[in-house]
Amino acid sequence: IMLHIDRLKNEALPIGVSLVVSTILTIAVTALVIKYSTIWLQKRKEQKEAQHE
Repeated sequence: IMLHIDRLKNEALPIGVSLVVSTILTIAVTALVIKYSTIWLQKRKEQKEAQHE
């Protein structure tokens, strides 16, 4: 790491921005997957209940 400290200093901003953006995207995609999975599972449950009636 000591050999590349100057490079890390020069590229700290792009590295930091990419980490923040990728983290935000990961959280957003995870939230959407959970949201739509919940909707899908609820519809599936309602369909099964309707079949048993």
